[in-house]
Amino acid sequence: MAAHTQPIRDKIADLDRQIDDLQRKIAEAVTSRRHLQDVLAVMSGAEPAQADRKPRAQNVKGVVLAALERAQYAGLTSAETLALAQEHAPQVQRDTVSSLLSRLKSAGVAVYDGLRYYDIRYAPKDDGSRPRPHLQEVA
Repeated sequence: MAAHTQPIRDKIADLDRQIDDLQRKIAEAVTSRRHLQDVLAVMSGAEPAQADRKPRAQNVKGVVLAALERAQYAGLTSAETLALAQEHAPQVQRDTVSSLLSRLKSAGVAVYDGLRYYDIRYAPKDDGSRPRPHLQEVA
């Protein structure tokens, strides 16, 4: 790995940490909002929402796309993708991730080589070679 690419890799890692922090803050805000809605309902004489209501599904597509992008040239198996998706959305099911990977492949966003899925930008070519990374200047 070339030393001149390390600042870019460090920035990407920093952005990944920021994204994780924001996702945690969003989840906390959603929980707080639900609590306040229940308090308001009780104060208005209504029944609070049922605690066993189904939680709103998180954006699994965004999580899967981000995971494929982070995996770069290594790609991910469907099991690895599921494990990463469940870190952000524990309720996500295997069938959901499998279906999503299939749709991403059909849409030309991901490539499947028979074992691993790749972001289209990092997929192996038909001859088995890897595409050259395209670096953009950062202003």
